[in-house]
Amino acid sequence: MKKELLNKVLLSIFVIMAAFSFTACDDDETQNGWYVSVDTDQSSANFISNLFIQTAVSNQLAIMNNDFKLSMMSESDAKKHFNAMCTELENKVNALELPVLDDTYCTLYLTHAISDPNGKAPVIASKKITFATKSE
Repeated sequence: MKKELLNKVLLSIFVIMAAFSFTACDDDETQNGWYVSVDTDQSSANFISNLFIQTAVSNQLAIMNNDFKLSMMSESDAKKHFNAMCTELENKVNALELPVLDDTYCTLYLTHAISDPNGKAPVIASKKITFATKSE
């Protein structure tokens, strides 16, 4: 009787372990630590030399990234949020009507806080935003 009970318990444990080990993993798991940064190497010289625009972009990104870093979302949701953030950032900075030369743009990166062994955050997506010249 004891041996039969032991066999049933062991079989039950095996079945439970097998069920968990054969479950498919979700490649797009939900995580936090997403943030947006500016790549000055991929931005225009006009952007790099315009401290007004750089400050406006930095201030807006700091505000937007506060909530974004803490949000739990999948990579695909983070990309959608990133695109919306870029559009909102472009609109807000352009609404300030700062002095801007033609061909002023910056490149934004969606990155994830989990770093690789070299200490660099992986770039998930990038987007170029252009700033409008002040209308007269």
